[in-house]
Amino acid sequence: MLDKIDQNQSVLLIIAVVVMTLVVLLFIRWMNKDKFKKKTRRIIKKISCDYLSDISLDLGEEQYAFFDYVLLYKQGIMAVETRDYSGHIFASDKINEWTQIIDRKSYKFDNPFFSMEHNIELLKRVIPDQSITGVILFNDLADFPKGRPDNVMRINELYKHHGKANANDAAADVMSNWNQLKKYLLNQADKS
Repeated sequence: MLDKIDQNQSVLLIIAVVVMTLVVLLFIRWMNKDKFKKKTRRIIKKISCDYLSDISLDLGEEQYAFFDYVLLYKQGIMAVETRDYSGHIFASDKINEWTQIIDRKSYKFDNPFFSMEHNIELLKRVIPDQSITGVILFNDLADFPKGRPDNVMRINELYKHHGKANANDAAADVMSNWNQLKKYLLNQADKS
């Protein structure tokens, strides 16, 4: 009888250790994901005169766009799409799928440029007189062993490339277009 009780306690202890290990691993993963978001937001604040995050653009007739960030910076307006991917990234602006390799395992994902180009075209309908650039932003643990397309950067490279901005660094015409975009989004929100 005592042996059976000790056996049950051992099984419960093993289960408890496994559950605790899973909880710790999930917490670490959640913290790292949160770290990427916080670092991205911090860098975006530094390089932009103003920015919007988590933007849904609805132009009607089933024409939607989602942006992680749209920012006003010294040179104009930029759409930023984030990818919290690490490991080896194999990418080209012309192929349909990109590949991420971690621990010898391969994961495919859609080429983010296709959706970004579509989203920027919709954004240009709101501010047609403004050129808009786009950047796909990866975390600093991503590397591109076979090269990477233009406008793909790691977080720290974004800051090095654009530098610090102040609220009044944007040209008057760009600021006017920025305000037009913000007004459109505010009106869109009011209609919801």
